[in-house]
Amino acid sequence: MNPAGASSRFGPGTRLRKVLIAAAEYRGLAKVGGLADVTADLSATLRQKGLDVLVVIPEYPGIPVESPPLASLTVPFAGQVFQAPVSRTPAGPVVIGSDHFFSGHYDSVYVDSSSRGRGPFEDDAQRFAFFCRAIAVACECLPLFDGIDILHCHDWHTGLLVALARLSGISPQLTRTGILFTIHNLDYQGIRPIHGTAHDSYPSFLSWFPDLGPGMLAHPAAGVLTDPRYPHCINPMRAAIRLSDRVNTVSPTYAREITLPDAPGRSFSGGKGLEADLRTLDSAGYLSGILNGLDYEAHDPMRLEPPFGPDLPDWPASKLRHKERLWQFLAANEPALQLPPIERFLESPLATTVGRLARQKASLLLEPAPLPPGLSPVGNGTVLAALSHKDLNFLLLGTGELLDPISRSLNDLSRPGFALIPRFDASLAAMLYQAADLFLMPSDFEPCGLSQLISMRFGTIPIASAVGGLVDTVQSGSTGFLFQTGSRSESAAAFLAAVDEAVHLRKNRPETWRRMQEDAMRARFGWDRSAQQYLDLYSQIVSSKG
Repeated sequence: MNPAGASSRFGPGTRLRKVLIAAAEYRGLAKVGGLADVTADLSATLRQKGLDVLVVIPEYPGIPVESPPLASLTVPFAGQVFQAPVSRTPAGPVVIGSDHFFSGHYDSVYVDSSSRGRGPFEDDAQRFAFFCRAIAVACECLPLFDGIDILHCHDWHTGLLVALARLSGISPQLTRTGILFTIHNLDYQGIRPIHGTAHDSYPSFLSWFPDLGPGMLAHPAAGVLTDPRYPHCINPMRAAIRLSDRVNTVSPTYAREITLPDAPGRSFSGGKGLEADLRTLDSAGYLSGILNGLDYEAHDPMRLEPPFGPDLPDWPASKLRHKERLWQFLAANEPALQLPPIERFLESPLATTVGRLARQKASLLLEPAPLPPGLSPVGNGTVLAALSHKDLNFLLLGTGELLDPISRSLNDLSRPGFALIPRFDASLAAMLYQAADLFLMPSDFEPCGLSQLISMRFGTIPIASAVGGLVDTVQSGSTGFLFQTGSRSESAAAFLAAVDEAVHLRKNRPETWRRMQEDAMRARFGWDRSAQQYLDLYSQIVSSKG
């Protein structure tokens, strides 16, 4: 949003000079999802525009740091005092460490509390609560954190930093600082009880902040700390939404969707219980959507060998060469993988899905789906089984909560060229993007999505749900195929029909198919425009603070 009178310029004459970006991920240091790409690419682009940007993430094991640490913070937390080294990384961000919260049995970015017999978010909530308290301490004692005009917080992991800044009085600097909160995925909110203790963890809000919590709960604005559905719980996502100066999501369509209630019967994911708060913000002009960008230099088919691109006359032959290399690589390195003969592999369309096998992204593959007459319901009659009867190959790369059921379904099918490679593998992911013909994204919701942008860059046509950022980036019939969602059965049928349309077009109208690929490769959603929109929001916040 850009209200009348808001500056769209950034230069030495403005009051905006320094931004602190607080997040859980940063590409090259700690990456699980698209959040890592955003913090890395947005901060780099903002620096190019002349802004002083300080990025802070936790120091997870394995992150390279410069020695010695810049400082060691003394952080009051959970009735104790913890030491937290602050170090700079060669990549640029500053990291805040803790032997207790970010090492040992907490050796990953996120922790699966259910596998430990704990409640939802129990481990991560205490870890990121400590991280937020440490940043607040740093803002009052480290010169590196001086002069912050904007605190830019990302997702629920930093929601309590917003609450500390606005309700605790712990940091005079943060009390004065403008705050922008970015929602990357409303599905995760970090909800935890207000009261409660445990013998080996700090499971509740008051167990994290026994010194500050009672005062924060007595604050006139304390009602926004609690979850509207569970009043005995704190909701870091809601607290940040209600206490920040501005809120944005990572696509315009997702910003509209989350102001509406969920409708599971028609597969619609909306505000996840926070739609009333988000409608209030939207009505006041404080909610906006800024589309994530893509680093097009990092994803460039012209830098491959052989190179290909829409301006080369015989580029399809070069792209086909990458498909041939993929087959050769898989044949040599994935002995358990059933592959069709190379001639058939090259001739048939190759569809792929790369990323987390989360319910949000892949559950539609396991939905029941009717098969053509005369075919037996192999694979329990799922969408996966229906795909296996089409003239295409399908390779999935990733892990996640649906790993086991998807793996079982594919094993039941026992179809060459239809397989799951159950790991995260960045180099293989790149090969799949480069070689495939189709990229399948049957997401229930998608705040922005980067996979469709990467696939389009390599002429790999996305087939995606008409939701969120997919609507904002894929032009159906031009750069990809969007299918409309409805009930689960309607969504499954629409998805399969879109696959049929793509396969038919590739086989029977090759010139139209090639034109789609070229249009997709030429599409641009770079960071420069999106970073300028963030600068506009920062400027609006600074102006509103007087």
